[in-house]
Amino acid sequence: MPYKEYGQILTDVETGRVTLLFDSTGAVLPHVQAGKLYAFAVTGPQRLGSLPEVPTFAEAGLPAYEPSVNYGLFAPAGTPQSVIETLSIACATVQKSKEIQEILARYGFSSLGTTPGKFASYITTERERWIKVVKASGVLLGH
Repeated sequence: MPYKEYGQILTDVETGRVTLLFDSTGAVLPHVQAGKLYAFAVTGPQRLGSLPEVPTFAEAGLPAYEPSVNYGLFAPAGTPQSVIETLSIACATVQKSKEIQEILARYGFSSLGTTPGKFASYITTERERWIKVVKASGVLLGH
């Protein structure tokens, strides 16, 4: 269901108006920890340190289900390769820092830290995969 305001979906799930929510761990973790939401599975290949009692979808009986929320850094098309490389090195350095690793873990995130080429390939693969899923579902997309 589309929502104009993010907070409203959380309220609707917490009150039982909506029965299910797929969201990033960072967004719902405080609500799960406060007992307002129940997490029944995580989508990654392994359990999260911030929610060790919550099984993966594979452990819950859905081994083929593996979507994940990813964040990436993007630059305008045509950005010089030297700038892309500088940004990539800077991001990798920050991602490897103990402080950032601790913050990410606290909110249920992990840093994959990859190269621009591998990230672009990942996005292409995911886009193709989800286009197939949407088409198979029969959902009509607006233009």
